Amino acid sequence: MPKITIDIEEDDLDQLKDLCHEVATQDAFGTAHPVYLLQDKRMYSAEDGHQDGTEWLDDEGGHYTEEDMRKEIVEREIATEETAKEMQDWEMADQLNLSSFNFQEIDETQDFFLTRKAAEQTMEARVHHYKKPFIYVGSAHVNDEIQFVRKLLTILGNQLK
Repeated sequence: MPKITIDIEEDDLDQLKDLCHEVATQDAFGTAHPVYLLQDKRMYSAEDGHQDGTEWLDDEGGHYTEEDMRKEIVEREIATEETAKEMQDWEMADQLNLSSFNFQEIDETQDFFLTRKAAEQTMEARVHHYKKPFIYVGSAHVNDEIQFVRKLLTILGNQLK
């Protein structure tokens, strides 16, 4: 079996050892070749009847929830608190001159990782860039490249102990 020698900085070697350890010991969530996908919910316009929800917008781009609209209806003295509780969202939007935006939420992959630890660290460090981030465990069972990289990391990890 051929042997290789590489020149590597001490910090990089430590990082490689950590990566090898994580790949070998992390929970694979029932798959032989896990990849950890950092995903986020993205909103896209949807037709009536096909939406996950509706946002209400004013002319200046402000967003209103149903609760925001109820509060505004009462503050502007358009209706009493009791009456506002009975109003449908479209009735309140009409009174406040708001436009509707029907949306559908789609899971979008932002990045992928060989370890859950790295996915979690990235999600925490960049949480302000995401709306509803989460980690999905996928499988690289048909991805020969990822399988090969994982195999190399396992071999290296065994030899670096």
